[in-house]
Amino acid sequence: MSDSEFKSFNDPALRAAVRRAWSDERAPQELRQQIVDRYPRKDFKPKFIQEYFAGFAHKPGTTYGTVNSSICERLIPGYKAPNAVDLINASPFPDSDDGE
Repeated sequence: MSDSEFKSFNDPALRAAVRRAWSDERAPQELRQQIVDRYPRKDFKPKFIQEYFAGFAHKPGTTYGTVNSSICERLIPGYKAPNAVDLINASPFPDSDDGE
């Protein structure tokens, strides 16, 4: 939901409830259901993931170290996010042989 859509809510109580639901996972299920009943979310989750992914789908390498890398792994066939341990072990710098 965009800021403009959020601001378009005419009911200040509903606006406050939505803000609480977004910021507090303990928002009552009844409140969440009232929000969804009033503002249906048909296929919201898969559509949200696709739209979110569209922002970095063309450059998955830039998602290293972020939650976005898991989205790339899920949506790009064969994509495997870099692993920090693998990158360290593959470093071209040799270990020192001086015993330290």
